[in-house]
Amino acid sequence: MQEGNYLIASVMIESALNSNCTATVGVPYACCTLGVAGTGTCQNAASATITTPSGKNGENWTQIDSFATSGSDFQMALYGRFVAFLASDCTGPQTPAQCCTGPSTGPTCVGTGNDLSSDQYTWGFSSNTYIGQVGITLYSGVGATPVENVGHTSTAASVTISEPAVTVTKANSLGVIYTGIVGNNSISSGPSGYSLVYDHSIAGSGPDDSNWVELGVSSSLLANSATAANSGDNVGFQLVLSPLP
Repeated sequence: MQEGNYLIASVMIESALNSNCTATVGVPYACCTLGVAGTGTCQNAASATITTPSGKNGENWTQIDSFATSGSDFQMALYGRFVAFLASDCTGPQTPAQCCTGPSTGPTCVGTGNDLSSDQYTWGFSSNTYIGQVGITLYSGVGATPVENVGHTSTAASVTISEPAVTVTKANSLGVIYTGIVGNNSISSGPSGYSLVYDHSIAGSGPDDSNWVELGVSSSLLANSATAANSGDNVGFQLVLSPLP
């Protein structure tokens, strides 16, 4: 990671299926009633509470838009944060990092600690068993107010993952789409005009998480959609990231 860049985390969970759980923790996931394979009553993912990471730098994650649910078995949320400046590396405003104090020196940065490329972040959920994943993307050249606009669409039991239109307020912005869908799935056709960053699913169970970008956006983004291989409850986010400054 480099100083001053912006991270977005896509967090999603789906309801665990009791019939597929095993007595061994994490194979493929812990049973809702621990130690008894195929039993228990799992809470619907849509009613779960997602909590942000704690500890070093964790308090700096800010939720983007609201929690999005689809059906009773799926929930998705986006979180963002700037990478903490490294005081030892600053040489002036944004070259490479704006100094924490003064125009060319920065012995002390305000915060809980400097970011490292080895840092890991863990999101928590209310007390039950879910299947979930987190994808994190690092964006460079993002302005001080990172998100110009954002919206999401929830669609039940469909191969179509829809994203709403959003307004672009600055020239040369970045269009970003995140999709999430339940089940053992993948994206067979991406949103129009966008390039794939990643598409990842938990094999055999889901959910599937994908991220797409469109460079150099200067006019408002129309509603868009992606197509999944299999039908399922899903959510699509479309947002606009602001360029520097």
